[in-house]
Amino acid sequence: MRLSVIETIPNDTWWLEFVHFPKQLYTTEEYHRVDAVPLEGVDGHCLLALEDDKAVGRCVVFANRRTGDDKDRFATVGYYECKPQSFYARRLLQEAESIARKWGVKSIVGPVNGFSSWDVYRFKSHNHKKAFLLENHNLDYYSFQWEENGFQPIKRYYSHRIDQVIFDSDVLIALSKEMLAKGFQIEPFFTDHPERELEALYPLVMNAFSSAFLFQWISKSEFVARYQKALPLIQTDYVLIAKNKNSEPIGFLFAYPDLLDRTGKTLVVKTLVRNSNQEYKGVGQWLSNELMRNAGKSGIETVIPAYMAEDARSHFTASLFNSKQATEYLLFSKDVY
Repeated sequence: MRLSVIETIPNDTWWLEFVHFPKQLYTTEEYHRVDAVPLEGVDGHCLLALEDDKAVGRCVVFANRRTGDDKDRFATVGYYECKPQSFYARRLLQEAESIARKWGVKSIVGPVNGFSSWDVYRFKSHNHKKAFLLENHNLDYYSFQWEENGFQPIKRYYSHRIDQVIFDSDVLIALSKEMLAKGFQIEPFFTDHPERELEALYPLVMNAFSSAFLFQWISKSEFVARYQKALPLIQTDYVLIAKNKNSEPIGFLFAYPDLLDRTGKTLVVKTLVRNSNQEYKGVGQWLSNELMRNAGKSGIETVIPAYMAEDARSHFTASLFNSKQATEYLLFSKDVY
């Protein structure tokens, strides 16, 4: 048995083997839920593990783009796929560590299919649970492979389930009256002018996420381009903007129908943010109540608040609607110096 790790780039002999390797691991349906490596390549070191010239694992090591002290710098590893044998994972991750060590970074963080939280990141802990549209997909043993090779979870994220659509509790009715008395209003996202809507949301969303781990600032044009990809999913009752008396956005909720649920009765909440000013406390709960009211009118039976960081305020908001924790996602790190 000859085990090696090579680096590949677009158009070389091993490139397509690298790109399509997940086909060996997943069913056809699952394969289409895995974040694909672009055929034109990525800005990182693409590693392919081979046993006797047969692919057994792959990953990409991305150089650090963060600014700040060297002690805080880290590389990221993403697009990780590997067969279950532990020695394949060990050899592949050792090579990734070697590359990161040459860059002089303190640690490796992953999985991140790029450089920041704008990219696909985190391992889903238990894939036997029913998936929702745009949810991360990976094999269950990946977390174990990383832990076996010295990686430790540094961040945990959770998706919840609300299996009975409720709204307008006494607390939430009182909150709604308070918001309206302040001159606040909730408007749907107008798909007739999506660029204008997104440009107005840009400072709110960027500032709301600015303290999140892996966050990186992007330009307004890139922000608009990223959200425009989601336009086909938008239904105006499920994408809501809270505005103050000056018509400035102070809260944003983005939810979409779960097209993997053939009954059409599931909704996924992807984004919920508000202006951090204390004057706007409760805006997220107000938006959520409006969403639940709209969902109830549309016959939605299940709502999934997705990808909440373990310390996020949105856990409390979800609890107002009797949510239950459903799925855990893990982000790992390992010191290499």
